[in-house]
Amino acid sequence: MKKIVKYFLLLYLSLVLLTGAGCTKTPDSVDASVSVKESTAIPSSYETEDSVIEYYLKKSAYYEFFEAPSKDILRQRENVKKVSAFSILTVGEGLIRREIISEDPVIVIEEPEGLLRMGYYLPVYRSLISFVSNNLEMEQYLFSNGITGDVESVAIVYTEGTPVTIWVMVSQKNYFITINEKQEDIKGGGFDETSYVYRLYSHSDYLEKIEYKDAKLIVNGKDISSGNHARLNQFHEDLPFTAILQALGAKVTWEDKRIATITYEGIDYIFDIEDYSFYRVGGQKNLFLMTYGGYNHYQIIENELMVNANVILSVTHGIDLDLEIRVDREALVISISLQETDRI
Repeated sequence: MKKIVKYFLLLYLSLVLLTGAGCTKTPDSVDASVSVKESTAIPSSYETEDSVIEYYLKKSAYYEFFEAPSKDILRQRENVKKVSAFSILTVGEGLIRREIISEDPVIVIEEPEGLLRMGYYLPVYRSLISFVSNNLEMEQYLFSNGITGDVESVAIVYTEGTPVTIWVMVSQKNYFITINEKQEDIKGGGFDETSYVYRLYSHSDYLEKIEYKDAKLIVNGKDISSGNHARLNQFHEDLPFTAILQALGAKVTWEDKRIATITYEGIDYIFDIEDYSFYRVGGQKNLFLMTYGGYNHYQIIENELMVNANVILSVTHGIDLDLEIRVDREALVISISLQETDRI
């Protein structure tokens, strides 16, 4: 009973610290101003020995972090979209997640194992929390891979288009462990405690994986690479949305720098590059929000919307285009072909 009372007391105190961070009252005689760095810092009370901290980083901060990993980068609010602390409940079989988004209050979610998520899809089980939070277990894994020394820092980081990745610092050297990096790693739809596949990388090897490189883009046998900014890394691809539609036979008419009318087989669609929307004229569904089987990723480069292959497949399916996309990450070639189908 004492343990139960102690647990809930600690949880209450941590929530008070989190929700109160940055708004503590000070005596009139004390200068209440703080530096920008202090005022925008993630509360340090998030980092406890029995919690796994996950940082959902903004894209620019993600690459800054991997160039020179540092907890200072992770703790700045302007660098993160969301921070979550995952813990194992001391009472019962469930897990708990404490979550802070920007300046919003802390959200506490308690769920059975496998229902909480890291990243976009990764289910969370006790085995994962134990692996990341238990230094002895982590050191044994590293030792089995030829790395010796004390674990000095551990955190989980991710951003759009990358696998959930564990950052580990050992003897002032940085290592990275991906979790279910490849599609074939996901067993039983991901709802399986034994489904974690860990892959270990040195700092230089991981930088090589996330570095974007220009790619050749072939659509229906025609090379449309020139000026279209197609590129790849080992996890992700950037593909030019309107250039691909044009290569597939659609007509793209820009009404202004923001809005375009796209016509395919006599049907008009309205494309808003800034609002990330694509509607059939008279329709109610934004086809960009109908993406299946993954995540949406986009950015604008020189008035072109760059998206990942999953978005291309989903949106073109919505306008009755059946495509096959092949990505050769070694040869840096992306091939898109229109599949012949019988329409009813």
